[in-house]
Amino acid sequence: MKQVISVGAIVLSLSFLGGCATSTISPSQAAIPEEQRVYWDDAAANSYTLKITRDTGQMGSLCTTRLAIDDELAADIHPGESVTFKVPAGKHEFSAWQISGGKWGAGFCDKNPMRQDISVSRNSGENITYRYSYAGSGLPSLTTSSANSP
Repeated sequence: MKQVISVGAIVLSLSFLGGCATSTISPSQAAIPEEQRVYWDDAAANSYTLKITRDTGQMGSLCTTRLAIDDELAADIHPGESVTFKVPAGKHEFSAWQISGGKWGAGFCDKNPMRQDISVSRNSGENITYRYSYAGSGLPSLTTSSANSP
């Protein structure tokens, strides 16, 4: 019995160590969040496309990532999901942070939400893609895709 418990503890420890960083997923391979977790009303005309893709992997997987545009709630996404917004042309503030609502429920992720705010400015018809990931340090990162045009 002791041996089974020890082996289980080792396997559990290795699974946490092996899953420290997240893995990139292409937006085309990512899942689309359920409709009830997308709150943003897309702009009909004179807009640009803003796409956010959250990495897969264990790090941060217990939390939901909340997205906002100009402090207006836009979506809640889980690991391996990608969401696309049509945003009115011009400059906007985009925010991302962790909230509870994943596998652990209330309280777990709210203690240190690590909010990130960035300014995004694009002309009508342009596209920009961001990646939301976690590094081995456990800190989230919001970075632009190398395929973006200025």
